Amino acid sequence: MGQAGGGTQNIRVHHLTKKACEIVQGLRDSAFERPQQQNSKWTEALENACARFFSPPNLDKFLSAFWLFWYPNWPVFHRPTFAASKRSPKLIAAMTLMGACLTSEKSDGEQAITWLERVEEWVFSGEEFREHHPFPYTADSYGREGFVSLKFRYNAWNLFAIKEECTRSVLFVFLLDCAFIIFNNTTPRMVVRELQYDIVCPDACFHAVNPDEWLKCMDEWAEKRSLGTLSIFDLIEVSLKEELSPEEWHTLEQANLLNLFAIASAFHNLIFHHHNGPESHTKSMRVSRGLRNWVRVWGDRDPIPSENDNSQPDLTRVGFMRYAREYWSLAVIFHNQNEYKVKLDLRRHEGTMRQSNEDTGLLPVMDSSDMGPIHELVFRLQDVDLNEALR
Repeated sequence: MGQAGGGTQNIRVHHLTKKACEIVQGLRDSAFERPQQQNSKWTEALENACARFFSPPNLDKFLSAFWLFWYPNWPVFHRPTFAASKRSPKLIAAMTLMGACLTSEKSDGEQAITWLERVEEWVFSGEEFREHHPFPYTADSYGREGFVSLKFRYNAWNLFAIKEECTRSVLFVFLLDCAFIIFNNTTPRMVVRELQYDIVCPDACFHAVNPDEWLKCMDEWAEKRSLGTLSIFDLIEVSLKEELSPEEWHTLEQANLLNLFAIASAFHNLIFHHHNGPESHTKSMRVSRGLRNWVRVWGDRDPIPSENDNSQPDLTRVGFMRYAREYWSLAVIFHNQNEYKVKLDLRRHEGTMRQSNEDTGLLPVMDSSDMGPIHELVFRLQDVDLNEALR
């Protein structure tokens, strides 16, 4: 309530007002905790600028940009149960910066960059990054009696959302690790065996807007799971088998795009470890089988809609995973790198391209921040018959 013209009038409070205040307060406290750092100096002018950038309307605007432009490439959050007003101010601040960098207004991105370092320091100063907090929920938390009541259905839906977000978060860490292998020739930090989590659920289950719709989709999915519950690691192992049963083929064919993208990425992890192992002079037969099985499954899928097919993009559109087939193609090339190194006559240049005797494969250097070499490799091998390479 407020006074205006001698009377009273209702003032509608923005639903993100409290969250905006929490962000400003958090950044201020973070700066005061590190007064010795020059870039942590906090002034009244800086606080006013902070309040303007992280104002409730801006939070709304930038979060909308995040969901529209970034989320399809990183579908980790369970959108139907996501409420910004109830989430951590650190998370909302980080999402806000990403969204601001994706709007059509150049000034939004420029302002976001000025807050990037402060938000990063604030986020990673939290206790959650210094201690291990075990996840308190089990995989069967939403499979108990009482499903029939509305309260239990809603609670089960929320527990599913938490579990699925955790699964997808770990998976995307693995996918990012694989991307560094591909584009920067970086030693992987993870191994495939670490993916001991359930496979990602179908999009229909993840995007269901209420508990009833979710339950219906989950029931339909359960009927199609011919091998029962599988981890992502299990699914990758199935793809590497020489002889697949009808049930195993069915499981791969029913896997959603994100799971298939995970398998295509995992090939790069497996190839790297094999190439840097004791049998680097040979090709891994398991990977050869996996590459053949994967492309067979991919060829039987419906084509992915073009980004131009939808002039009004939404949260369910396909993001970067649409390039799973290209990831597979690169895996075939790296899998056959011993042959291609001879074909491209790269060995002749190795002495001038690096200082050590380390074998870096098809790319000239390890841990490169320059993506030029991978671009050049793709260009030089664009006419290679990939199907012939797998025979």
